[in-house]
Order: sequence, then structure tokens, then C-alpha cells
Amino acid sequence: PEPPTPGMGKFPGTRSFSDQTIRQVVRLSAGGRRLRIRFTNVYGRRALHIGAASVALVGANGVVEPGTERTVRFGGKPDAWIPAGAPYVSDPIDLPVKAFASLSISLYVPGKTGPCTCHATGRETAYVSGPGDFVGKPFKAAATMTARAFLSGVSVQTARAAGTIV
Repeated sequence: PEPPTPGMGKFPGTRSFSDQTIRQVVRLSAGGRRLRIRFTNVYGRRALHIGAASVALVGANGVVEPGTERTVRFGGKPDAWIPAGAPYVSDPIDLPVKAFASLSISLYVPGKTGPCTCHATGRETAYVSGPGDFVGKPFKAAATMTARAFLSGVSVQTARAAGTIV
């Protein structure tokens, strides 16, 4: 993640979100049977509320594979408050994945986030909804971006110890 930046000329400043769902696609390097998602508010100036989140496998056609969507939980709850300046890890998620699989990670932020703790070059298109919680539901994107928002990684539990490329 990178610190927020102000807009300069033709370059926009770091985005903020409010009452929106952000759907991001990530590609894994390792396969395994369980996942944990690492969220981040490292550069946030206020607590970040994740109202809901989900993860699902995405096929080569970009569509969620049926039966793979899972609710992301935090200490057994469907939402989390991530303190300003902090990372946060989800509960383990039972979802078998193959090496180089793609995941769709959706998160709903019900309140104002302030400037995003983002990584500017996510290299995949992320979809941002209009107002509302669309976790687990289709939506027409009100905007797209290539930054990673509030997401810093995915850990995969493998059946055996293995190296991975970061």
C-alpha cells in the first residue's frame, strides 16, 4: 500500500469511498485449501468500517464460478472496524484453490473512508458500485480503477510447505 497523494494537474488524488462496494480481482501464485485475506488501513486517518465482504473463484471468462462464493468473517462477525494505521486479517476461509487461480474479492464500505490506503497499480480492473451493499450480488459499475483498495494480500494454506512468488 502507498500513502494517499493529492491531485496534481491531470493526475487525480487518491480516491475516497462512501456507501459503496468495491470488487477486485486478484491472481494467486499458490494453491491450497484455505485462504485468509489481508486488509489494510495503514495510511488511514480514521477507523475503516468494512460492512461486508466476500470472496469467490473467477473463471477465465471473468465470471464467478457457481458455488464458490464465501462470506468473509472477522472474529466470527460479518463486519470489521480496522483501526487507523493498522492491517487486519480475515478469519480462515474454506475455499480450495489451484495455483494461479483468480479470486473476486468484494467489500462494502458503509461510511466515508477518507483517502484510500491503496496500491496504485493493481494491474487488474476493479469495479466500484454506486451507493449500496452489493456484496454477493451483481451490480453495474459506476466507476472502474486499477488500484488495489484496502487490500494488501491473500494468504493460502497449502497441504505441504511450499515456496511462492511475491
